[in-house]
Amino acid sequence: EEAIECYDKALELNPKDEEAWNNKGIALDDLGKHEEAIECYDKALELNPKDEEAWNNKGIALDDLGKHEEAIKCYDKALELNPKYEKAWNNKGNTFEKLGRKEEAQECFQEAKKLSS
Repeated sequence: EEAIECYDKALELNPKDEEAWNNKGIALDDLGKHEEAIECYDKALELNPKDEEAWNNKGIALDDLGKHEEAIKCYDKALELNPKYEKAWNNKGNTFEKLGRKEEAQECFQEAKKLSS
């Protein structure tokens, strides 16, 4: 809650601070406020559509809401921007697992493992 207040203060001073929007989204997501988090990620992505971290984080929030196919699209966007983004590969693999798509999950985990070594 305190972090969110700080991000709100930062955004009062500079509403175009994409990093503050992204970080506020993370804090909201941590509190289970996934819909509000997605709104923040969307604001960050309006300011910078090439922010792979915001795409990945939006995917996490969507996944938390059970919107797995939408989450995969966000991870794909993050990976299109940065094919070496290990976290996005892992998150995409986790989402595929939730959908029972084991083979696709394993491919994602193998890609993440390659990048971590």
